[in-house]
Amino acid sequence: MDEREIEEIIKSIPEAEPRSQLEPYRELILRLRRQGRPYRLIQALLEKKFGVKVAIMTIDPATVDSVLKWAGALQSRTDYLIVKNAVNNPSSFDVWEQAPRAEHFRTTLKPHVIEMEYHHPTVEFPARNHGLTVGRIAARQHEVAELNQFTVVIRAQAYRRHMYAEFDRVKEILLP
Repeated sequence: MDEREIEEIIKSIPEAEPRSQLEPYRELILRLRRQGRPYRLIQALLEKKFGVKVAIMTIDPATVDSVLKWAGALQSRTDYLIVKNAVNNPSSFDVWEQAPRAEHFRTTLKPHVIEMEYHHPTVEFPARNHGLTVGRIAARQHEVAELNQFTVVIRAQAYRRHMYAEFDRVKEILLP
């Protein structure tokens, strides 16, 4: 995908109220991931739109290494948003929290850090299989019976509240 196509995608994203402005980006990211688009494209889109370098971090040490390599190239030319994405329960981010290089990055470049909760398999797997976001599940904007169960909807609503609370903490770098 080239710069022109990135620009077209960015132009197609509707402007919205600050709180709801983030959901279309989540939908876009999910659509791009389902299409097999690489993370570097998704990062380019977010960096272009928000002027922020976003790094998705899991418990895999390679994600920490990736963040540090980007930081080595970009230095202080950008703001950093680190998303600690819990993929297990419990999730440990020991490499991020204890590695000397990561500590140097955190103290020198002062990235913003948010956390995304682990999603229970009763929510995560059917959501992925049906291409649904947490927001759509929480609002019951779908026809998937197993995702309309009371406990699943309540979990999705809790995940959404947590996600919005985390985005609110860093809104100064996410919103223009």
